[in-house]
This record gives sequence, structure tokens and C-alpha cells, in this order.
Amino acid sequence: MIKIENGYSSEEGKKKSIAELANEHYNRVIEKKGRYVSPLDKLKEALDTEKEITPRTDEVVCKIEFLEKVTGEAEFKRLLSASLEEFDEIINEYAGFNSLFENEGYKLYLELFGYSRLRKLRLMYIFAQDLGIKTCPYCNNNYILTIKKSKKANLHFDHFYSKSKYPYLSLNFYNLIPCCATCNITKSDKDFNYNDYIHPYKDSLADKFKFITDRDSIFNMILNGNKNLNNMKVILKPKKGYEDHLDRHDKAFNLSEIYNEHSDIIFEVYAKQYIYTEKFKSLLIDNFEEQFSKEEIDRFILGNYVSESDINKRPLSKLMQDIQKEAGKLIEKNKDNS
Repeated sequence: MIKIENGYSSEEGKKKSIAELANEHYNRVIEKKGRYVSPLDKLKEALDTEKEITPRTDEVVCKIEFLEKVTGEAEFKRLLSASLEEFDEIINEYAGFNSLFENEGYKLYLELFGYSRLRKLRLMYIFAQDLGIKTCPYCNNNYILTIKKSKKANLHFDHFYSKSKYPYLSLNFYNLIPCCATCNITKSDKDFNYNDYIHPYKDSLADKFKFITDRDSIFNMILNGNKNLNNMKVILKPKKGYEDHLDRHDKAFNLSEIYNEHSDIIFEVYAKQYIYTEKFKSLLIDNFEEQFSKEEIDRFILGNYVSESDINKRPLSKLMQDIQKEAGKLIEKNKDNS
């Protein structure tokens, strides 16, 4: 949910910008190793085949023009590493080829660009690993992991811009979003764009809203011992100006429904905030300051990361941080009124 601004190049062993990682991605895709044939070579082979077809119908001519365009090395690199801000320009340029992708015609071009083939290769493991995130940037509800032993990316890649509508963008670095299976399946082939939806390489969804609850009811549960969580609700409250963005994301990924399944966690965050008073926390810090930092003790108490910059490291970080802040304010208010 936090903007992904940097990564760590496992090939060069140093921190790199997203733009630099995009260039590394391009180099891996066209690199020739063993029996691997790059998509560019596959597209050139298809071009040669189409040129041999006679007579040249309008469709064949359109295919040849498309393949001639995408097999230019500069153009192929542009399609794989162009920034989000260039997508609209590219889509407009390729509008004349849209007829090729109708009635599932896009499947041929997806095969030529080879996304399904590349998805199985180690280069997509490197792609995910170098971004350095561990939770789904769409929902922050599930882990996404890279497994070193198998060199596999144990996650899905969502095409932010539909791969069936724009197969020529199917390998673009900025169009491949590491995400959980739930979000990828839920989003399916919905056609996003970076103006109407928050793109995790461009912006942060986490700072556009906050989670709130029926806090008085929860506090009454703590005080009165009533642990009935069935009626507890969590609401995604947008910040001013982001109402439409949040609504679109909520509908696309069912965020409200997902987070309302975590009433037990919400209650626990409230309860721990009530139990671990500032005096109690100070005592813990004093007793364990040689072993653990204050931030680590705060993390142990919450059961999650406490810094907003760490939200992408563990599921439910955004929810638990917001609820902890809400609980803290309510408990302080109750003390003042008592």
C-alpha cells in the first residue's frame, strides 16, 4: 500500500531506483542464455512468417505493420520499460491495431511476447525479489514472497493495464504489479489506469485513507467484558479529495469486506493499548533496553510494524497502526473524563 520507490539490485548488490530496475528487467528479457529465446526473436520469426503469406489480406497487412513496429529494437525497449506517463501516448499510437486483439486474438500476441513463458523463469523471481516488498501492495492483507531455495516467486503478477486489451504492454516493468492471488483473481481483467487508480510505483494508497471503527462499542467491550464481536465494523474513511479513488479500489479488491473479517485483531489492538499503559511500556523499556530498542518493544506490543514506512513488510500493518492510534486517543480521552 506504500509507494514502491526503490529496490535492491541482486545482480549488482546495491540499492537502485525503480527506473534502474526497469532497465535491468529489459536486459534480462532480451538476454540470451541456453535454450532461452527472447520475445524479440519470437516476434521477428512471426514477422517473417506473415511476410510469406499470400495473398495479403487487410488482416495480414495489419499484422505485418504491427510486427514491424514492435520488432524495432528501440521500440521493443520502449514497450518494456516506458514509464506510466508514456502509456497513454503508446496506447494512442497502437489504437490502429486494436482489431488484431478482438475475439481473443490477443492470445496470439501474448504468446509471442511470451508473458506466460517468462512467468515461469527465474527472471521473474529476480523481478519480485529486487522490489523488496513482502505484502500485497493492493490489499496489505496477504504475504507475497520469493522463495530462495526454489528461485520461485510465490506470488502473482497483475497487469495494471489489461494484458488482453494491450498485449504489447504485457512485459512492461510498470505494468507488472507483484500481488497476492486473491487480488489478482478479484481484479481479473479489469482495465485500470494510473489516473483513476493508485499505482504502487507512482503513489501510496495508505496515506489516502484511514481505518476507523465503532470505537465506543469496542471500549465498552473491554470495560464490561462483553466479547461479542459480531456487530463490530471497520470503515475505510477516505481523506478529502480521494473519495472516488478509494471507492474504486474498494470495489475492485473488496477491501471493506476483507477487513471486516478481522474484528478479533481489531479488538486485540484495542485491548493491548488499554493494558500496556505508558507507565507499563516505560517499565518494559527500562528492563530490556540492552536487548531491545523502544521501537522493537512497541512492535512486540502491537504485533506488527509501527512505522508507516514499513507497511509493505507485513500483512495488516496499515489496519493495526490506524486502530492503535484510534484506541490511544479514545483511552486518553476516557482518562481525562474520569
